[in-house]
Amino acid sequence: MSNKIIEVQNIKVNITNIDDNDYICISDFGKYKEGKSKADDIIRNWLRNRITLEFLGTWESIYNPNFNSVEFDGFRKSAGLHTFTLSVTEWCEKTNAIGIYSKRGKYGGTYAHKDIAFEFASAISPVFKLYLIKEFERLKEIENQNREWDVKRILTKNNYLIHTDAIKNYILPDNDFFKNKEWLKYAEEADILNVVLFNTTAKKWRELNPELAKNSNVRDYATINELTVLSNLESHNAELIKEGKTKEERFEILSNICKYQLDILNNEYWYAREPSKVLEYKDWRNFLKVLNKAKDACKNSGFNIDEQLVEVNRLSKRNNNAIANIQDYKLSRYICYLIVQNADPSKEVVALRQTYFAIQTRKQEITEQEYDSLSDDEKRFYQRKLTRQGNYTLQKVASSVGVKNMAEFHNAGYKGLYNGETVDDIFKRKKLRYREDILDNMNEDELVANLFRINQTKQKLLKDNVQGEKEAKDVHYEVGKKVRKAIADIGGMMPEEMPKPKKSLKELERERKKLEIKEQKKLEKIK
Repeated sequence: MSNKIIEVQNIKVNITNIDDNDYICISDFGKYKEGKSKADDIIRNWLRNRITLEFLGTWESIYNPNFNSVEFDGFRKSAGLHTFTLSVTEWCEKTNAIGIYSKRGKYGGTYAHKDIAFEFASAISPVFKLYLIKEFERLKEIENQNREWDVKRILTKNNYLIHTDAIKNYILPDNDFFKNKEWLKYAEEADILNVVLFNTTAKKWRELNPELAKNSNVRDYATINELTVLSNLESHNAELIKEGKTKEERFEILSNICKYQLDILNNEYWYAREPSKVLEYKDWRNFLKVLNKAKDACKNSGFNIDEQLVEVNRLSKRNNNAIANIQDYKLSRYICYLIVQNADPSKEVVALRQTYFAIQTRKQEITEQEYDSLSDDEKRFYQRKLTRQGNYTLQKVASSVGVKNMAEFHNAGYKGLYNGETVDDIFKRKKLRYREDILDNMNEDELVANLFRINQTKQKLLKDNVQGEKEAKDVHYEVGKKVRKAIADIGGMMPEEMPKPKKSLKELERERKKLEIKEQKKLEKIK
């Protein structure tokens, strides 16, 4: 059980893992508000709250079969009374709770399951919670990537045992490993794969990378896709050795396998013959008509057709098992979509897929020409997406110029645009619940104003070569003020005066989801 640390709003937060569950040190959260000395007081006050106890009790009831619900009912009845106090230790001892616990010593403090930790973060600050979730997700993404890499590397090493065993049994039978140097052939065989995959031998790589070579080898720096292919090559090579193929023969065969598999893994594509069968086009010539329509649509939409479609000749097995050279095309995902849209809708299989794509692509970016035809809510969805993307890009730029406290940086922009209001001020004014998103509760004009502020700040940070946190915050504030002045000059409504929409985009998303489920059920009935 080892601890990991993430940094949230300049606060170091410890994370530990128990039985494959992540527990986050909520004592560290207290530093965000009151400093380390007051962290325990904040947690105790949070525990006294009836809503908190309801949440904890529900969580334990779901995940903890040994939870003492009788003791929990006693705490729940007393919650809210002036005389009621509760510590983490008392809660755990009397209810057998597992979602939260106290730890002493190094990395000590109060730890809570991530579900509970996120709930506590809401009580600290909605902004802090958002950054916490973002950093936690980033950590898990890195862990998953590393885990996948490790699995592939282990698989490769295991296959290497098979590979070397084949060499031992079929190239070096009965050789004494210690008396002669025939074991060098192990390295030679490994280098066949190294050259095929990495275009270098192990020795050459060590010569070029002396520092790295002290603790690793060329395969330790392979991508996940390369490791996947390497694993396959080792298995293939073992079989080829058994068949008695020469090194030259195996090198040629393995080179072709490597090129083909890397092409598949690194470049997602489909052969045109495959969707032609799926869409029930028995005549290849009729399918080519659909393909040509898709090509025209692709060109008209501004895409480079050469990047979306490539003509190839490949070998294919006929019905009589004869091998023939046939015409085909490598298709991108986008071209496949256009093919479906231009196929014969009288075919049931085509109609089903067109309906499916119509539902799924509704969330994609729209063209400028389409924008005016959208409803007010659809325009809000579109502008919120752009605003979130803009914020993400702005944050990356701000980080590159030295900004560490992102909350203060974003607040500077809001202060300029909203006449001194911070994120928390806007949150309160709009009377939002602690789990709600500000952007979800803005109308189209307010989102557009913020998007303009975000984009202009990003450009100014880059153009003026801004350096340092203070200068970046000042720029964000001034840009916000200038956007506000521009709105005033044209007689527009100030952002803080813009009405809050009747429904948040979160509510509208839930309604959309219900509609999608209904449509999907209809499709399933048709099938």
